[in-house]
Amino acid sequence: MIAFTAAIEIDEKLPEAYFGRGQSYYGTAALLNDGETADFIPDADSPEEKLDYCYEHAIQDYEQAIELNPQEAEYYDEIMKVALESGDIDLMIRYGELKFQNTEDEGWKDVVEAAKTSVALMDELGDAFASGVDEEIFALMQGESYQALLSLQKYMGRPILRRYEEKTLGIYRVDTAQYGYCMLYYGDYAEGVRSGEGSWYGYDNGNNYASRGDWAEDMPNGAFEVKEWNSGLNESVVYRLVSGDVTDGLWDGAVLWAFDNTDGTYQSWNCTFDKGMANVVAVEEHDGASRYVWSEESNEGYGSLSASEGTEKQLRGIAGFVPVYE
Repeated sequence: MIAFTAAIEIDEKLPEAYFGRGQSYYGTAALLNDGETADFIPDADSPEEKLDYCYEHAIQDYEQAIELNPQEAEYYDEIMKVALESGDIDLMIRYGELKFQNTEDEGWKDVVEAAKTSVALMDELGDAFASGVDEEIFALMQGESYQALLSLQKYMGRPILRRYEEKTLGIYRVDTAQYGYCMLYYGDYAEGVRSGEGSWYGYDNGNNYASRGDWAEDMPNGAFEVKEWNSGLNESVVYRLVSGDVTDGLWDGAVLWAFDNTDGTYQSWNCTFDKGMANVVAVEEHDGASRYVWSEESNEGYGSLSASEGTEKQLRGIAGFVPVYE
């Protein structure tokens, strides 16, 4: 970085020097994302502030390199990477379009088109979430445009956010393959994090997840309701419905665990959790295997609610906030 800065001081019209320094800032951002430190960054105490500094300065240097040599395709590719990684989808689209105007290189064209499709979809999703009608939301999430949005998650380091009146819609990368490693937040936002009331939705390949509740410090914290319908449920189940309190995304305290079934019945159990771990009230033997009982009796006398051996110690909570078990 020092060498590139010295080269710029000698010749401020040297695009390669700006590009090289931009690469240095981007490389430092990668180290910060891996948990390394960067003590040379001025006036930045937290890792997030240091990351902001690196992204901003990388973008500034790439922009200067492009201004000096607009025919160099690599400069556009790098600024698009940083823009998308830092959550600035509009900047990514703008430089993608400039690249295709100024060069003959069509690399990243599919990604740029997916980004344009995603921006249009986010506007539609913003309206659907504002209406509060799940059918409208999932009709959009089950369409081709949403698959284009999911394709962007592998480039994302930060969420892509858009403001709609008093609410924020965010596209978040998560470690949950069941929902395409990507979920949607719609709700209140304060001081750069999810805070207040918010909805948290996911969809991919027939797996549907809809939840609403209280958020604090960028995580589910407070009362929450979850509705799921997916391929992992028993064929007799239409919806799994779970409600209760969560702490940092994990069920914590009294929880109602319920199922709406295809035969029209509704089953529910009252159970308790301690920071994501279900409290076991009994152990039953079925066909030579242990079942770990969370609740011994349902609302209509359907029997106990239990977990199979090997899953009884799994943490449970809001999708995207619990460990992934193979």
